[in-house]
Amino acid sequence: MINMDRLSSVFSQCDLEHPVFREIYRVIGSLEEETESPLSTVPDAGDLEADQSAEEESTPETTGWSKDPQSLIKSDSELMSLPDIYLRIEGVIKDPNSSARHIAAIISQDPNLSAKLLKIVNSPFYGFRQKIDTISRAVTIVGHNQISDLVLGTSVMALFREIPSNLMNMSLFWKHSVACGTCARWIAGSRKFPNTESFFVAGLLHDLGKLIIFKNLPGPAKAVLRQVRYSDSFYYQTERDLIGFDHTQVGKALAEQWKLPSGLEQAIGGHHPPWSLPLDAEAALIFVADNLANALGFGSSGERLVSPKLTYAVDLLSLPSDIWDNLIPVIKNQIEATVHLF
Repeated sequence: MINMDRLSSVFSQCDLEHPVFREIYRVIGSLEEETESPLSTVPDAGDLEADQSAEEESTPETTGWSKDPQSLIKSDSELMSLPDIYLRIEGVIKDPNSSARHIAAIISQDPNLSAKLLKIVNSPFYGFRQKIDTISRAVTIVGHNQISDLVLGTSVMALFREIPSNLMNMSLFWKHSVACGTCARWIAGSRKFPNTESFFVAGLLHDLGKLIIFKNLPGPAKAVLRQVRYSDSFYYQTERDLIGFDHTQVGKALAEQWKLPSGLEQAIGGHHPPWSLPLDAEAALIFVADNLANALGFGSSGERLVSPKLTYAVDLLSLPSDIWDNLIPVIKNQIEATVHLF
């Protein structure tokens, strides 16, 4: 059965008498198979403490830095433009004379990406009955924009392969991100939102700002992880206290730099909490999915708590009170079937 000590810790800031929290807690508590503790994604306590003195003595990074997310983005040349293959695909999609064959020709130039996309479209993620054996057919069946979304998500993941393992377990980071995207995709489908793949990609990339902070401000990032581990504070609030901005602001700055679609920008930049920007259903949905992924315990990006403000997002999305009994077990199974693909 689920580790109830872990579950109680994750919900420690929530009122379990509230119907939303009571139902989510009950349904998750009834699920079989224990998953990782959210703390398993960060270095051991000894590692964090051992590094502390070196960080404090080392560089100007620990004594001062630009408290401006835009400056942080501009200081990293690798982040100045979107991955080339995504830009090329978007250019073809905007050409009224283009076809699935033209998009497939671009994707096929990257064997690793081609193999990954075929693996995804032939998985339970889509549930097609017949095997899809060519990229051209995948583009035709899944759709131009949907394939473009998947290319964006998978190619952006490749930009952050060098995050030090003593700072973040990236396997578990992406496991959490895939879990969030899977939750978002299924909730969007249940509410009849169009283009559910865009919600998957929004969930996959929602913590993009954390990766930029890990990469460019590793000392302060580790200080955030340390404080979150030993307190009941929320990750984004601790970032604001210790760094001067949080990962949603950094992610939004990157989304603006890359000129990503407004819905994706809102989801990345407004999911902590989803009313920090003008009320937006995409951000609220990612906020719900992020908290469900934390509650289910699939990996983690450092946050270990479910937000007590989850109820506001549930109300904003008009999610019915009886949704959790059916939705959570389906989401859990779908995450288990999907997470290894990425």
